[in-house]
Amino acid sequence: MTNKKGFTLVEVLVVATIIALLASAVFYGYTQFARQGRDSRRALDLNNIQKGLELYYGRNLQYPNSPYSTMVSEIQGIGISQVPNDPFPGQTYAYGVSSDRQQYVLRAQLETAASPLLNQDLDGTVFSIDCSDGSPNLGYCIGS
Repeated sequence: MTNKKGFTLVEVLVVATIIALLASAVFYGYTQFARQGRDSRRALDLNNIQKGLELYYGRNLQYPNSPYSTMVSEIQGIGISQVPNDPFPGQTYAYGVSSDRQQYVLRAQLETAASPLLNQDLDGTVFSIDCSDGSPNLGYCIGS
């Protein structure tokens, strides 16, 4: 009788299946964690932009014109050296202002539908900016 050393094909397949299941669970957890992290960064970015807008208002007694690109160029250099960008490539923040330039809204597109941020933001359409919370549009909006 010979003593064979090694693993059978069934044993190798069982181990490979277990490793695949563990890897997919870790990847799913990481993906959710990354989405929540980007959403938190978006909220922080909008708060920083809001501070720049308030500085601009303090000097000019009105908010900058929209669109977002115009507002960015107007508030740079008055307390914000660089206006933050959305952490997801190809995605941008939105900005709308009232016709008398006395009120504004800032919007970020969130990735997590269960985000508590969506319970404490503006909703509906504000100054032509869609702030609805329904999936797939998870608009997080703050304003004056």
